Amino acid sequence: MLGDGCDRCELAAAGFDEVDALVNTGPAGGQDTVVVNLVHHPIRGLKCAIDHIFDDGLDHLSLRAEGYEEVLFTPNSSDEREFGIIARASPHS
Repeated sequence: MLGDGCDRCELAAAGFDEVDALVNTGPAGGQDTVVVNLVHHPIRGLKCAIDHIFDDGLDHLSLRAEGYEEVLFTPNSSDEREFGIIARASPHS
């Protein structure tokens, strides 16, 4: 969970078969930025880009994933400032 005010969170991961993260940008009102960069080798041309604006336009998610067969962005329906990210690659790739 990010705090009050304007925060920035960066998550970078390379080589993991699965990445699972839950992010909450904290109290409403601050301009928060979440940057996620995930890489699984070999990339094999699999690329995903998700940009999402939320919290009345104040918060921004930038997600880039390469080499994952499945990338899921799941907003929390009961809290607009919370979301999950799951990236999965075949363990044999």
